[in-house]
Amino acid sequence: MENDWKFDRPPSALELVQNNVFSNFLRTALHVIVRLSFLCYHRFQTVHPERLEGIQSKIIAANHSSHLDVLALFSAFPLKDINRIRTFAAKDYFFKNPFLRCVGFFFANVIPIDRQGWSAESLSYAGRALAEGGIFIIFPEGTRSVDGEIHSFRPGIGMLALHYGVAMVPVYIDGTFSCQKKGDCFPKPHKIRIIVGTPIDFSHLENNRQSWETITSALELRIKNLKEEIKHV
Repeated sequence: MENDWKFDRPPSALELVQNNVFSNFLRTALHVIVRLSFLCYHRFQTVHPERLEGIQSKIIAANHSSHLDVLALFSAFPLKDINRIRTFAAKDYFFKNPFLRCVGFFFANVIPIDRQGWSAESLSYAGRALAEGGIFIIFPEGTRSVDGEIHSFRPGIGMLALHYGVAMVPVYIDGTFSCQKKGDCFPKPHKIRIIVGTPIDFSHLENNRQSWETITSALELRIKNLKEEIKHV
């Protein structure tokens, strides 16, 4: 397992194509359009946007209740950082459909993973990106909430934090469930807000299952607290 976390493997074809000049230009152009639509259609707002300014080598952990969550998080970052942001997505969902594959590939810098486990290639790509100052978006619940509530986080988020040795930034996303919950085809014109928490450094913990669970519980509590905080903003 230790070798799976080393990122001295050569870059994969996916990694090379996702990060060339054409892909970066296309991704930036698409996100300009999305930002405009979010501002006009969803009255998008970021609370504490300064906490995302200039961050490097961080994992963004957020609640998940809609496909719009990824777009909201991308839209919260300065446009200049778009090509440094990546996210994991289930290979059996996003890569079996040609349209979703193109969206994930060009738009969201998706790294495909198997639901049963992490491939050495995906871990290598992620590790190299983080080492170069990249930012990762992860949804610790593992799937979209069907009722809009925050559900139990999976301990894999703690494992990633300690294996990669990077700080976690907790984020709560509000409004996306009302816009487009699981099963909805088109988003409704509802306000979307996100609130950004302060980074949490877990590097003092030992890399074992107990620490993974400690990190998972701490992140879940922090994001639930952000949910309460945004109600008063």
